[in-house]
Amino acid sequence: MQIDDVTKSRILEVSREHFFRLGFSKVTMSEIATELGMSKKTLYEYFPSKEELLSEVILAMQNDIRTKIDPLIADTEMNFVKKLKLLLSYGGEFHAQFSNYFMMDLQKNAPQVWKACDDFRMERMRANLEKLVKEGVAKGVFRNDLNEQVLVLMYGGLIQHLVTPQMLAQLPVSMKQLFETIITVLFEGILTEEARLNIETTVLTN
Repeated sequence: MQIDDVTKSRILEVSREHFFRLGFSKVTMSEIATELGMSKKTLYEYFPSKEELLSEVILAMQNDIRTKIDPLIADTEMNFVKKLKLLLSYGGEFHAQFSNYFMMDLQKNAPQVWKACDDFRMERMRANLEKLVKEGVAKGVFRNDLNEQVLVLMYGGLIQHLVTPQMLAQLPVSMKQLFETIITVLFEGILTEEARLNIETTVLTN
């Protein structure tokens, strides 16, 4: 069978919405095929198993993250405070895609996919935090009397250990709310007074 890219993209889009909202184990290939208006046989010709379909959904999501985040991180001409606000906004939107159940279900019922997803998340988070901290210090937004490597390890470690299915099971908040709270507190805690005033001015004028 010849693979049609348009059809494949449509399958991934519908599957992503189902998986993220309902969880991996609760979604069936039959339900996805019905939603797409195709036979289950045709769906299996594109993706031989639900696990492979999930892996492709996660891979597409990761590519989407690279496309949106990498140019923003690399743009050193943008106002740094504006960059932080955009990154925080995108991070919140990204985490809002997932139901709390999806993360717990993924860890329990698709552990290999969960590990690959979590490894990607932490590798990207640490690399981007390192670039942000260096730029923030160079531009006088972050304090220059703190060890940059320690800051990156501290931020990455907190996010790794707090934005988890286990933590979400204990707290009455969404993944988006937990992520936004952590990042807001962490970044505002290392801003210089000048940068803090800049943020307050930006908020008042928006």
